[in-house]
Amino acid sequence: HPWIDAEAVAWLGARTTSGGAGDVQTLTVRVRDPGGRVELRAGRFVFASGAIRPTHVDGARAYGRLPFGTALEAFAGAPVAPRLGSRMYDVVVGGRVSQSFGSWVSIGGAYMQRHKGGTVIDKEAGPDLFLSPTRWLDIAGRMAFDLVNKAPADALASVGAHKDDLRLEGFVTHRSPTALLPSTSLF
Repeated sequence: HPWIDAEAVAWLGARTTSGGAGDVQTLTVRVRDPGGRVELRAGRFVFASGAIRPTHVDGARAYGRLPFGTALEAFAGAPVAPRLGSRMYDVVVGGRVSQSFGSWVSIGGAYMQRHKGGTVIDKEAGPDLFLSPTRWLDIAGRMAFDLVNKAPADALASVGAHKDDLRLEGFVTHRSPTALLPSTSLF
């Protein structure tokens, strides 16, 4: 049917003494209207939208686009983590609101928070912007701000020029070390 589809990505490996033989990276079912205005996705997926950092989650995502260029997106679920024991009360929720003005500018804002045992342990928010002032020039930027540590977590600015099959792009990025390594890391 044109309104429902499913996807799966898994990796397989040889069985080891620890019992691991592979894992499912994504496994989702998506239901959407044929016009692409409303969509619901459920399963295991990577939520990546706007300025917040990508989050691997077992949960659901809803998306809606209004006729005048506004888009609303929300997700909720349990963060996917290596088998480190129970994560019974881990929850991650977030979303993004954006506004497009034709095909040449889009501005948005995103928010995400992670809970563990009922306590908020991580919060992130940030804006994103896309400009295409000419047919051959694209400018984009985003910045995620860590609201717990009161510091930028991730920032990116890029400029791209393109003509036919040739594209030249320059970018600058910043990533906080605390955003790269989980608190359970040995490094």
